Amino acid sequence: MKNPNPENYEKLIIDLIHFYQEKKFKIKLFSFCKDEGDEDAINRIYEQLSDKNNVSKYFYTGNIEEALDVFSKSKVVIGTRFHANVLGLIMNKVVIPIIYNDKTKNLLVDINFKGVIYDINDLNNYNGLNLDSKKISYRCDVSKQVKESEKHFQKLDSILKRVDLHENR
Repeated sequence: MKNPNPENYEKLIIDLIHFYQEKKFKIKLFSFCKDEGDEDAINRIYEQLSDKNNVSKYFYTGNIEEALDVFSKSKVVIGTRFHANVLGLIMNKVVIPIIYNDKTKNLLVDINFKGVIYDINDLNNYNGLNLDSKKISYRCDVSKQVKESEKHFQKLDSILKRVDLHENR
């Protein structure tokens, strides 16, 4: 694994924020995990913004219903965490993954994701991209995978039902 440059990572996020600000989007910097440094990174990024109009912060504090409600109102998810990408895909959002591990990369390969993917390990040469709407407006339909995933535990469910019936006799 290469040693990623955190300045380039934050520059990419700032560039994406500016891109969407120009398109009049409201931006919400969403922290999933304080312990992993999300809030610190959000505060650093926020302070670097030349224009803070329409940019707000949301720090998850344990209220999952509230967090999912806030998240569901997004049109675009710039996913820097695995679960942000998964939630965005399931909620049929435009997802722009910034990946830092093979788990996210493998998921995107498995679902045949055709959108823009930024790999944190390849940002050392990042110097500002020409972002265009077509490249970062791709939606990946995962409804087939969601439906298939419902079958993953059918066998276990049937076993547990049999055990439950047996114990309740």
